[in-house]
Amino acid sequence: MKFISLFSKAYIPFFYKIMLIYLMLVVLAVTVVGYFSYKTTLQSRVELIQSNTEWMMSQMKQNIEYKVSEVAYVSDTLFGDDSFQKYLQRQDDPEVMHQLMVKNIIPSMETALRRTLQNMRLIVYTKNNSINEVYGNMASVIKDKSFHIVSFDRLKNEPWYRRLVSDNEDFVWRQAGNDEVLGNVSLLRKLISFHNYYTDIGFVRVSIPLETLFSSVLEMESMEEKLVRITDRRSKEVLLENGNITDMSLGYINFNTEIANTPYNIEVKVSQAVLSKDAQQIRQITLLVCSLSIIVIAFIGIVVAHFTGKKLLTIVRNVKAFQYGKLQQRIEIKGNDEYKQISIAFNQMATHIERLIQEVYVKDAEKKQFELQALQAQINPHFLYNTLSSINSLANMGEVNRVTEMVNLLIKFYRLSLNNGQYIITVKDEIDQIQSYLEIQKIKYTNRFTVSYTIDPQVVEYKVIKLIVQPFVENVFKHAWYMDRIHIRIMAYIEDNFLIIKVIDNGVGMKRHQLEEVDQLVESSGYGIRNVHERIKLHYGEQYGVFIFSRPGIGTTVKIYLPLEGGAA
Repeated sequence: MKFISLFSKAYIPFFYKIMLIYLMLVVLAVTVVGYFSYKTTLQSRVELIQSNTEWMMSQMKQNIEYKVSEVAYVSDTLFGDDSFQKYLQRQDDPEVMHQLMVKNIIPSMETALRRTLQNMRLIVYTKNNSINEVYGNMASVIKDKSFHIVSFDRLKNEPWYRRLVSDNEDFVWRQAGNDEVLGNVSLLRKLISFHNYYTDIGFVRVSIPLETLFSSVLEMESMEEKLVRITDRRSKEVLLENGNITDMSLGYINFNTEIANTPYNIEVKVSQAVLSKDAQQIRQITLLVCSLSIIVIAFIGIVVAHFTGKKLLTIVRNVKAFQYGKLQQRIEIKGNDEYKQISIAFNQMATHIERLIQEVYVKDAEKKQFELQALQAQINPHFLYNTLSSINSLANMGEVNRVTEMVNLLIKFYRLSLNNGQYIITVKDEIDQIQSYLEIQKIKYTNRFTVSYTIDPQVVEYKVIKLIVQPFVENVFKHAWYMDRIHIRIMAYIEDNFLIIKVIDNGVGMKRHQLEEVDQLVESSGYGIRNVHERIKLHYGEQYGVFIFSRPGIGTTVKIYLPLEGGAA
């Protein structure tokens, strides 16, 4: 809005202004086209990356879920093998149990492992103490298929197992024991007896390296500013990640999918830097083309505006010269077009105006002086009427001395007021008039009010139109007095290159609607107030006048703004 305001106030030739508007429309159109081109390109790039990423995640998910199903199949093989469960629960002499181990239990575990192509570690924790343990180094990195039979007593005090029991989980994927150190993840599952379906006969743990289970993540084709993670939905921990994003603060697009039958997610983050790389190049080309187009159009527009607006500029210069007082200025344009018609009409108008000014100017000056004198004449009779009314009241009460004193003060007041017929007086004389008026009022009100004066010595010789303060002082007695006593303060000083005269009282004050009426200077606000305000504006201009501030119960302040005229003698 500020730009539009400056644009409207600045002097710009007509054809240049049209060309500027045209150029702004061109810039706007080019900007809109460029913006939507950029957004469309970026959206296409996003959709392409999204499609490629979703396809890649689908491939990784299928690969991982296949390996998850292989691990689950190993545990299902043992869990659903009725013979394996029966031999695992059987209790007999050591020789018989040894034969069962060799002929039945171990072959069942080997068979389960042969059904998968992945290297993994199968551990069966048995609660049957008649079965001998068969185990090797379970703290080593898994490099092939292996199985172990371990007493349940070794398991029940493990922290991870106690947590499983407290969470009441029978089938779960989790990093248990030394899995985190070795880089493994395990499928943990209770073995339930098929005879009653609630008796625990042991525990199965199938461990597989993270690099094996999530090999598709590690084998992902390297892509700039991309990060692939395997995260645990429960703990939000990152199990495995591949790729790199240089600066995460630049923002990224996040893709997420769950791996079935596991608590794990595949999470892919693609940096916004990748998305904007191609779009940036297109944006730069678009900006270059748009800039060159605007420059060429601007050059052509300026040339056209210069040649087509030359005659119009001539007319404008002559009109401005006429505006600034060169009334003899005339326009001479050759040709027979619209500009020629304008120049002829202007010359005729200028001649006519020059003649009218000589006639109207003098009449207007005389009218203004007459109005000022008429307004001035309204105040003196108004004050005289009020004072004579007071003298009449005192005479009726037999107050001869007070009548005499009031008449003498009235004579002094009118001597100052008449001022030998001069309309302009000094601030000092205006204050003396007020003092005479207040002395008259003290006789009338028997000193029931007090007055103080704060007059800056610098302002006493400045010139003002007379009788601009007395109506406001009179208004204090008519409208502001509501208690036994009242105080009036008269001030005169300089503020912001204005001559300020104030009349302040601590009287009844005015409510908001009354103050609005006074501000509008309607008849109800007081005849004298409206008269003074109009006289000041008529004599000095619209920036001067009377301003009133008031609050009920506190008082009223009248502030009169006047120019600094005259000065010290």
